[in-house]
Amino acid sequence: MDWVKNNVEPFVPWTRIRGTVVRNEVLGGGNQELWEVLLLSVKNSHAALNLLHLADDVEVSSPHSSSAFASSFPPSAGAFKETLVPYMKPLLEYFSQIKSHFYINAYPFLTYISDPEHIDNNYAIFKNNTGIEDAKMKLHYDNIFEAQIDATYVAFEKAGFEMMEVIVSESGWGSKGDANEAGAMLSNARTYNFNLCKRLLKKKGTPYRPNSERDSPFSPSAISEIPNHLIVFD
Repeated sequence: MDWVKNNVEPFVPWTRIRGTVVRNEVLGGGNQELWEVLLLSVKNSHAALNLLHLADDVEVSSPHSSSAFASSFPPSAGAFKETLVPYMKPLLEYFSQIKSHFYINAYPFLTYISDPEHIDNNYAIFKNNTGIEDAKMKLHYDNIFEAQIDATYVAFEKAGFEMMEVIVSESGWGSKGDANEAGAMLSNARTYNFNLCKRLLKKKGTPYRPNSERDSPFSPSAISEIPNHLIVFD
């Protein structure tokens, strides 16, 4: 309650606050003590917002990374790690109850540097390429970003949450990196971020969810308010 009173309540409605996040990538980390208290923390945050009559406008979520997934390629193989399912499912159930969305930090950069010999750089930064086919879903992907989002939707379905919607809370590309971080350069970062913004402005869904609730994996206001919304171009 103290946190919400100090960091949210004084700034609305003059500041358009659409959501708050409880920690970051907790279920992708190795601290099981945090896994166990994440849901309670989310509930506490929502309860405080509700008591202050802010819950209808300010949602609560907790961003997750690709580390929460056992597999994500091809998208039809998307699945959460078995060790995390006992923590993820109650969290998703609560998000469904309070009508919050699933926030994911989507970084094609990290996928690319994990196997640069076999992943086309153009496929990672939204440039022209042959793409990949997901034979099971009979869908074509010409960029990693949309493949990551759809792998998340498939993971939802396997966990029993077909109606859950995704918001991308972070994305970006490294402008400089270590010797083992292939592709980390200013030109790639500029191209990725520019092409991601172009992709956003199309206001369309993904190959697997072309008619999703929001028509885009980002919140609608992010389309016109990219500099100050949820997206973080790391």
